[in-house]
Amino acid sequence: MIETAQWDKIVEGCREVLAKAKGLKPKEISLPGDKNSPRYIKYALGRDGQLALPKRKGRIRPHRDGGEIDSVNRISILIFQRGLEQLFVAAQTKVKESEAEKGEKVEIQPISGQEVMALQRKAYNQAVRMVEEKRRQHRDAARTWQKVSRRINAGLIPGNSDRSAHAQG
Repeated sequence: MIETAQWDKIVEGCREVLAKAKGLKPKEISLPGDKNSPRYIKYALGRDGQLALPKRKGRIRPHRDGGEIDSVNRISILIFQRGLEQLFVAAQTKVKESEAEKGEKVEIQPISGQEVMALQRKAYNQAVRMVEEKRRQHRDAARTWQKVSRRINAGLIPGNSDRSAHAQG
């Protein structure tokens, strides 16, 4: 049996986890058995006693494999770093220009979170486009190989005449 103090710790831990997941304050989350609950959120427990997750919807196997995800992450980090450097340089030049105009020292304005998030989205989308471009090129080359192979098999062209399509890949 679980003692009351242990149970209270477990309940408070659940409350904190749920509050973090829902973006609420822990006091706003009420669990079954709470009195005067402002907001009641129902969560099911699995057979192991842990919070049960809903059924997965959509494609079970992701389209991208681990290598592609890693390459997207690496490329997007590089693009993000370059963009962040550009933001810093732009902020510094803005301060220098305003100091030259006013003749007094001006503090650097901090970069807003919205600018950083927009830069992250832009870097991620650009990295995905770069990785998908490589996939497209490989797919097009494979299609060319297949067309040539079918023509050779059908006897439309000799087997040794069109090696350039196979050499492109």
